[in-house]
Amino acid sequence: MPLYSTGGTNLRVCLVTLQGEGQFEITQSKYRLTEEQKQADGQDLFDFCAECLKIFLDANVGSDSESLIKPGQELPLGFTVRPPFSDLIRRVIYAWIS
Repeated sequence: MPLYSTGGTNLRVCLVTLQGEGQFEITQSKYRLTEEQKQADGQDLFDFCAECLKIFLDANVGSDSESLIKPGQELPLGFTVRPPFSDLIRRVIYAWIS
């Protein structure tokens, strides 16, 4: 499951693989948020998130046995957000589902 996590300085895109019996594996990439991105509107922030997810997937999708993600594989997506972005993200997500 790809996961976005941001706390204001970095955006992390993680792939969490549940292995059962309380075990998991995590692969992640970290992307730095600029001051301009921190002050931008929600659309710009989500455009940045989408670009980071694309970079992460391009680096981890493949057809060989070592690839974490197979071509065409459907994956659920999760978000974790901490202040100062929590209010902005909440408003944007609310707008999407309304």
